[in-house]
Amino acid sequence: MYEKLTMVATMLFILSMISERVVTFFKLWCVEGNSFLFFIVPKALDTSKKYEDATLENKRQRAILSINLTISFFIALISNASLFKMFTYDSETDVNFLLGWDFASLDLHAFGSMLVGCALTACFISLGSKFWHDMLDMLFYAKNLKEKLVDKATYEATSLKNLEQYLETNSYELAKIALEQNKIFIDSLSGIVNCYVGFSSDSKPVIILNSTLPFGGSYPHSLNGKLNYGQPFTVRTEIIYSYEIPKLHLNSGDNVYEQNNAYVNGTICCAVSKNNTEYLLTCAHVLTGGISQVTNTDSEGWLLNPTEKDIYSNDSNENAIGSWKYGEINNLFDAALIEIDLGIGEITNPVHSFESYPEEQLHKKVFVNGDINKSEGYVVGYQKQKIDFHYNGNTHQLKELIIISKNTIGNLKSLTEGGDSGALVYLTQEKKALGMVVGGNSQYTYAIPIERILSRTKTILT
Repeated sequence: MYEKLTMVATMLFILSMISERVVTFFKLWCVEGNSFLFFIVPKALDTSKKYEDATLENKRQRAILSINLTISFFIALISNASLFKMFTYDSETDVNFLLGWDFASLDLHAFGSMLVGCALTACFISLGSKFWHDMLDMLFYAKNLKEKLVDKATYEATSLKNLEQYLETNSYELAKIALEQNKIFIDSLSGIVNCYVGFSSDSKPVIILNSTLPFGGSYPHSLNGKLNYGQPFTVRTEIIYSYEIPKLHLNSGDNVYEQNNAYVNGTICCAVSKNNTEYLLTCAHVLTGGISQVTNTDSEGWLLNPTEKDIYSNDSNENAIGSWKYGEINNLFDAALIEIDLGIGEITNPVHSFESYPEEQLHKKVFVNGDINKSEGYVVGYQKQKIDFHYNGNTHQLKELIIISKNTIGNLKSLTEGGDSGALVYLTQEKKALGMVVGGNSQYTYAIPIERILSRTKTILT
């Protein structure tokens, strides 16, 4: 029931924001003598300004309410956002089922039900986006509170301050606090190479411990934490066995390589631009031949003496596609920009917007657009601590990476392999770019957040 209410509230919140923009337009347009909404607003009435006369002001308020309800109804009707249909949603329902028209299955009874449902939706939309924003806040708070009420730690609070802080801190934040407070202890565990906050099989936040052991090990089933006011709490752990140090996803026979490192191939992530110049984005290690250092650059990462037309692609009949202009590799970064040869024409991105890595993206479905693998998976975590990567026989550490796997729980499996370095990762449903693949192992694919790359290179997606 909670998921259903959250979905309905989210859809009404979005529709109410659309409605508010349109209502504001009509409210400002309907000035005296210029109202084409004469069936709602009399031509003699100006809805764009307040009246000092109480009678006229009441008429103006009624006219604005009429505009609001009418516009809201038409928005609901156009999108077929029937309140009845919304409440048929469950966790298995495709959201596309809830919006849009299916004229093939439309009959008179269904049309009548849809009209009534859209009228009810219009009434709820007219309450405004702030109302639905607050409603969503309340639902998320209620979910967190419900989880706390069945938690033993709630009833072990020794003061009201302790209890308030514990109730106001969500489970994911508690897991992050416990991870930070137990970092030294975790590092001392035999076989544990890294850890992060993820989700268990029952969708509860847990601390994931990656172990190189095939099985066994004396690992804790939970870790203890303490809030600022002294309230203790416990967070469960889950162990991932047979963890391998991730490798760079390089391979031959792919679609981008540097002329002196033809044996090392990777994937073009997407097209970006800066100062009206078009570039292709990929990993810097693809062009260095797997070496963890880009030489002969300025302090911003731009090559001082770039070679013209030194980047090739197997997908372009092994012709030059551009020139390597920018490259940088450090603990947060592994990216390169290739200035596009004007002869190859326009590059079309699969997405045209991006967003940073908020923790709300956990468990969301993503698509990895690699040259070797094009497949869907899930965001399962965010690796804040440094982890080792194999760079051409040497070890280089990267941190603050998005962790992706084929499955959210159970048998974790990487989505990528050699040749997929540089692949774009984007949210499947929202079609928003999320990151760029840098490497992986048998369980995980790791990606650098796209916002970090665009911010550092001062570029935008084209």
